[in-house]
Amino acid sequence: MQCLCGGGRLVLRTDFPEIHEFPLILEEPKLKLKLKPRPEEIEEFVCITHHLIQEGDTYGLIYSLLVNEAFHVSDINLCGLFFVDDDDYSANRDGYQGKIDRRMGYFDSFRLRERGLIKLAKCVFTDKVKVMKFEPDRDGVVIFANSQIFGKNTRKVSIFLTGVENDPGKKGQRDSDKILGLIAEDAKEAQQQARSAFIECLRPALIGERRLLRPIVRFGYISYSTSYVLRCVNEVGAVKVAGHLRGAILGATREYTRENEVFLGDFMGEVFGKYLVKKQRLQQGSVPKIEAPKEDFIVVLFWIRGAKDSERDAIFKVEGTNVGKPQHHTNVGLYKYVRELVRRTAEATGRPYLFVPIGDELKDLAIDSTEYGYVKGSKENNLINFFRRTTFKDKPMGAQINFLLQFALNYKVIQVGMRSGSMERLMYLGVPTIYFDRTEIVEGLMNPVGDSRILDLCSFKKRSTPQLLDYCVDVIKRVSDKEPLSGGYPLFFHIENTDTGALKYAMFPNSREEKRSNVLLARAKISREEFNDFTGHLKIKNFLHWMELEQNKFAIVSGLSDSEAALFTMMLWFIGEIQPYYEHLFKDSPAKFPIFFKQSKFVKQYYQRIEENEEAVRERIRARERRARENAQREREDGGVGFFDMFNSDDGNGE
Repeated sequence: MQCLCGGGRLVLRTDFPEIHEFPLILEEPKLKLKLKPRPEEIEEFVCITHHLIQEGDTYGLIYSLLVNEAFHVSDINLCGLFFVDDDDYSANRDGYQGKIDRRMGYFDSFRLRERGLIKLAKCVFTDKVKVMKFEPDRDGVVIFANSQIFGKNTRKVSIFLTGVENDPGKKGQRDSDKILGLIAEDAKEAQQQARSAFIECLRPALIGERRLLRPIVRFGYISYSTSYVLRCVNEVGAVKVAGHLRGAILGATREYTRENEVFLGDFMGEVFGKYLVKKQRLQQGSVPKIEAPKEDFIVVLFWIRGAKDSERDAIFKVEGTNVGKPQHHTNVGLYKYVRELVRRTAEATGRPYLFVPIGDELKDLAIDSTEYGYVKGSKENNLINFFRRTTFKDKPMGAQINFLLQFALNYKVIQVGMRSGSMERLMYLGVPTIYFDRTEIVEGLMNPVGDSRILDLCSFKKRSTPQLLDYCVDVIKRVSDKEPLSGGYPLFFHIENTDTGALKYAMFPNSREEKRSNVLLARAKISREEFNDFTGHLKIKNFLHWMELEQNKFAIVSGLSDSEAALFTMMLWFIGEIQPYYEHLFKDSPAKFPIFFKQSKFVKQYYQRIEENEEAVRERIRARERRARENAQREREDGGVGFFDMFNSDDGNGE
């Protein structure tokens, strides 16, 4: 590559037939006396790559830009670099323009593009360039890329130019390898020249009107945004980071606050009403009465993650191959198991935990893959498909995040569900969260991808209940003494889960999830027919109430192992106890801890009492199950109904 200077312009002449022109950048003179440049003259920019298919990580990028602007940790300037197909945008092919505008609306809600924190890499695919050429643009840079080499794929352009994109596959089969193979002659050199020219063309957009000598420009994958937020948490504390983000969101979305407050009040009225009716119905039974003021209720938001239509078509080989992440879909077994654990935790602790489904519909397929045998749909007392209701329909994402934050600020909320971008929105804001994901390598399954990015944000990363108890005591001490909470978010917890989402498709041996579901069932020594029979019974209302969950291989393979279930219930208890005091850290006058709550001895005694109560509950369940089996046996001897027939169906709509 030759650099030609003249007339105040810098001309980069490469092996490509194109010429790239940029404003002249003068290097510092090499003097014997070394001069230390002023800090404002030399800075480092990290451009975090982003594109349309990275929907789940959008808020992580937004939050990293906001905390970078506020705290400037590590003396780095962050910006988002959004790769866009300029031709598809102009022609609005397949609604592409609307999708891009919707995504950009997320960033515009926080005025990030207006403040120069979002840059666009506009990709124009053509056969008129050998490899690439670049032109400066007020929004960033225009990239002219060879359509044969890059296949009209913006992600491949990002892979080639930044080298930070996730590029899975064996050596020689990765997209990066295929691109170099298509360039053939001097491919590595051509790539290096293109990267250098791209950076030079991007620099003016990053600098703006500031006087900078020659800023360092680096690139980061979307995971860099998560690691940067963690860096800020470790330096200034989780409460300061989450508090700043909460304030930024409330400020940017204030126009939706009033309507969301009305919706939230009406919705919680429905939820409390259902709880009171159910409590009255059970007063004559063996279930303990729970008396608590409204502010003592704990709302467990269970996020349901389903398949998009295009992902479902790919799973069943109808059309396309992009199945998304079926291992993170919510299956009926996990949903019912967690709901039962929440109920038992409420019973054991004497506190009202309200289970509220939220997100996608929970659909379980029937024998025919085009029909559903079970649907947990939208009702007045749940938040399934809440984004389609009048309050949120046709409104920017800011309306939803404002509502979710208002919910968490006005009630004791715990998020629960499979790892998803939907839960990350509140998790970064310090809202207590328990998520399910596989982090361990399992023989026969693909290694987990992206798991460490989120796990790093958890303060607690151990796997036993004694370790969790010690952690709880430590957090109580730090919160009561107003010590900075660093090392991750203190009330963000992970539960190991072995790809249970794939079991939604276990009934269909010819789907793209056949191999994964076979591995999961083989590990539990369960046949496909046995598992499908168990799943069918799960649709019976209150089925798990009568089952001893511990060491039940069907419940474990579709839900959680016994050890993880024990961790989960303890996390629910601990969050319920600590949350009021934790939330006061975000206020000017933190709450004063009761003296006994600071003592680890009390916490251990309390935990022991919970275990004793849980054992008593389990004994009642075992007794009920024995009675049910005895009754079923008598019925069979008399030619009556069997055990499973004793339960009343809920008409396929769940609990």
